[in-house]
This record gives sequence, structure tokens and C-alpha cells, in this order.
Amino acid sequence: MVNAKTAATKGRETKLGKKSYEELIQIILKKDKVESRLNAQINSLKIENKALQNRVANFDKDQEGNVKAIGELKDRNKSLMEVITGNRVQIEELNQEINTYTLIAAEARDKVKALRVIACIFGVIAFVLTLILIF
Repeated sequence: MVNAKTAATKGRETKLGKKSYEELIQIILKKDKVESRLNAQINSLKIENKALQNRVANFDKDQEGNVKAIGELKDRNKSLMEVITGNRVQIEELNQEINTYTLIAAEARDKVKALRVIACIFGVIAFVLTLILIF
């Protein structure tokens, strides 16, 4: 297969062919300098890439820890909800008991009032009977 030269390649060869030996050395040195700088950039980017990969690995570990913590919190939340439900039932039972004792206290208060009235009536009767016996 024959190497087919493009017009751009032929143009570059023509330009380089007209250059002196010193100019060609300067071009090569300039290209070497650019290549060296690009290689340094590549090495720097490799180091940065490695650091970023480490950060990603650390984030993954943190994420695993967070997922585990969330699972533990969900379990804790579930058990707390069960406690809350039990407490609600107990509160309802206590409220019913309070209502019962409130009714009993109201009935007792009514009986005390009635007994006071009866005591007053007996006091009046005793006073009247004492007056009758004295006169």
C-alpha cells in the first residue's frame, strides 16, 4: 500500500524542507518542551484521578454506613411506634378510669350534699324536740 500524502502533509514537508538546521532543532526542542509539559499534565491528572477515586471509595463507604444507620433508625422508629401505640392504649384506659372515678366522685359529692341536708333537718328536729321537752 502506498502512503498517500495529503496536501497538508506535503505543505508541511515543503515548509520544513526550506528551514535551516538550527530552525529545525528549535522546532524539535519546542515540540519536546510541549510534549514534556503535556506529559507533566497527564501525570498530574493521573494523580488527581487517583485522589478522586479514593474520595469516591470513601464516599461509598460513608454511604454504606449511612444506609446501615438509616436501617437501624427505621428499626428504632418501628419499636418506638409500638411503644407509642401501647402508651395510647394505656392512656385511653386511664382516661376511662378517670371518667369512672369522676362519676363516682360526683355521686359521692351529691350524697354528701344530701347527708348535709338530712343532718340539718335532724338538727332542726332535735332542736324542736328539745324546745318541746323544755316547755
